[in-house]
Amino acid sequence: MSSLRRLFLYNYKNKTSFRRSLKFLVIVIVVALLAPFIANEQPLIVYDTTGFHFPAISTSMNVVNYDNAILRINAPISYSPGVSDFDNSGYIGPFEKQITTLANEEQVNKDFLDRHWLGTTLRGCDVLAGLIHGAGISLYVGIFAALLSGLIGIFLGGFTALYKVRGKKISIVSLVFVLIWLIAFLNIVFNVNEALVIKLFVIAGLSFALFSLSKLINSKAKNLTTISLPIDFIESQLNVLFSSFPKTLIIIAIGGFIVPGWTSLVFLLAITGWMEISRTSRAEFLRIISMNYIDAAKMSGAGFWKVLYKHLLPNALPAIITVLVFNVALCMLTEASLSFLGIGIPGDSVTWGTLLAEGRDYYKAWWLVVFPGFMITATIYSLLTVGEAFRDSKID
Repeated sequence: MSSLRRLFLYNYKNKTSFRRSLKFLVIVIVVALLAPFIANEQPLIVYDTTGFHFPAISTSMNVVNYDNAILRINAPISYSPGVSDFDNSGYIGPFEKQITTLANEEQVNKDFLDRHWLGTTLRGCDVLAGLIHGAGISLYVGIFAALLSGLIGIFLGGFTALYKVRGKKISIVSLVFVLIWLIAFLNIVFNVNEALVIKLFVIAGLSFALFSLSKLINSKAKNLTTISLPIDFIESQLNVLFSSFPKTLIIIAIGGFIVPGWTSLVFLLAITGWMEISRTSRAEFLRIISMNYIDAAKMSGAGFWKVLYKHLLPNALPAIITVLVFNVALCMLTEASLSFLGIGIPGDSVTWGTLLAEGRDYYKAWWLVVFPGFMITATIYSLLTVGEAFRDSKID
């Protein structure tokens, strides 16, 4: 981790583009985390005779009439994503006249602070609210998909490299446990209808249990049958196979056979985006294993796992982090492309891609192309700038 921290500090001090991109990404992340408090049609705080209430973050609300409350604090943008303002439906631009209907059905111009600052969609949904909440969705999909693809890639690349160095034989027990893990992993991902976090915990627990059991059996039984497998060849062919087809095409093809949802999309992006991380992990592991200090560590009595965690992983991490940053950008771009095609995020969720798709239906609604397009482009550019800074930097 020290080498990664040194690379970060070096880039932050010496590269202006890195600092600007990092600040922009921090702003996007903060806005995404605070989205319910920035854009929400529900008040943030309401105080009445029964006490304080927080409608923006609570599903229950005891205040019947917000207007009669003693104190009411609204969000800076008093619109929620995907909620229609029928008075301003039909693609109302940011600089066009915007109206509101009073209780006596009289229509007047909207107050200056109550306008749709970036215009509306066909159904009258606020574009700015969609951009703010869409940032969280795009980051959620991109980061989780990149992390999962990173775990898959590091495991495959690292396993291939270590297997090649330690020998080409694997016990029958280890092979059986690997197959059991793979079958269970695919079933949990695509057939278990649970939240992503729960699936990750189940997969982590299953992996730890199978690994521990396999290690215990291998240590107790000394004369287990071993077989030779061309692991390096198998991994390289899988890498070539997955790299030969466009990611979007694979996701569309596989997506037709599974239950649509957030978790399925994240896992589809993960299992179609591990190739570059696997190649990088394998190359870095093989390079580091050939270093003299690895031989010195072995001669000093360090075991295999100590060498792995103390030397291999920390020194390979900077290169892997670089690829992960690029992968976050690629996953976000793929999600936006799928949402633009209408097959991405399910339901009525608003993302940057769905806003672009709305602009496709009415070419005069330039605000539906310019603002989401700018956010996608700026975020992807910032991620690529950060990734390139790590890739090009060398600290002695």
